Amino acid sequence: MTQHIKAYFIDFDRTLVDSVGIERKALIATLKELGVYQSGMEVEHQNSFKEMIKNLNSEYGLSLDFDTVDKVFVRQALPLYETECELKGGAREFWLWAKQNGKRIYIITLNESQFVQAVLKRYGLEADGIYTRRDTGIHKRDGALFLYAFSDTGYEPSECAVIEDYPHYIISIKDSGCKIIGMFDGQTEDEVNLLYDISDIFIKDFRELIA
Repeated sequence: MTQHIKAYFIDFDRTLVDSVGIERKALIATLKELGVYQSGMEVEHQNSFKEMIKNLNSEYGLSLDFDTVDKVFVRQALPLYETECELKGGAREFWLWAKQNGKRIYIITLNESQFVQAVLKRYGLEADGIYTRRDTGIHKRDGALFLYAFSDTGYEPSECAVIEDYPHYIISIKDSGCKIIGMFDGQTEDEVNLLYDISDIFIKDFRELIA
């Protein structure tokens, strides 16, 4: 089903890597450094860092500034991505298989490129390119960053496969002709059902893609 694919465009957090624990640890350390952490704070964010900060300000009566929090978070998180962040099941095997078969691999993320590079370096892997919101100014919402990456790399959508865990970022590009590979990551039941419905392939482990 993926024999004709020339390039894989893979989401980073919660798809390529299991980063939920990393994010939570770095967020708590950030709030502690800023002197605002309270025991029992709900700090896990799903898909919007800005929205999480907005919610913290509202719920706990804080006045956190996004740029300040972001700067401290990056500094706290980088060592964790360098030393603790784990690849999802079968990711390294899939990566090596894809490269051996002449496939290109690009990372698409709302996160920092230095986080991606840190994890890839740890596992001895190299991407053909990394596309981030910060570097391009383009969000993944409505699949915009994926479509930009297709065009920038010179591939037709029909030659591309997208691997993503969050259905709302890719539902709008299903009709572009690219292959949609949904990654299970403990989403809500509604998100799992939607991702399953829009995916050409639905996986829990990257090894399921190795022919």
